[in-house]
Amino acid sequence: VSFFLFIVFVVYTMLPFSMREAIVASVLTSASHTIVLTVCLSTTADHMEAVVWQILANVIIFICGNVAGVYHKHLMELALKQTYQDTCNCIKSPIKLEFEKRQQDKYNSKGKCMCPYVEPVEQHIDWSRSHLSTV
Repeated sequence: VSFFLFIVFVVYTMLPFSMREAIVASVLTSASHTIVLTVCLSTTADHMEAVVWQILANVIIFICGNVAGVYHKHLMELALKQTYQDTCNCIKSPIKLEFEKRQQDKYNSKGKCMCPYVEPVEQHIDWSRSHLSTV
């Protein structure tokens, strides 16, 4: 059981499967082990009640392993999507800044201000009067 549970975790965590493929592979692995174990133990066992409880315990372990694997894979896919979005934003930001800089340079070279409500700073300063006192 422990080896097949390890295989279930490897399918979810290490192999590059989609969620659907990982679930199918893990369920097939768990089901094949359970079926083979049931057939082998039912032909050789004297007490069938113990075999039934053992098979039921294995099925519960495999269900828990699959649920834990699905949860882990889901969280990893969310983290991967977030990382991808952050990377795209980091790439887009300098490109957008460069584009805006070129637009501003283009408008400034024509003598136009990008923002019509802001006057150039030079118009607000009265150069005819000196606000500094001479000593």
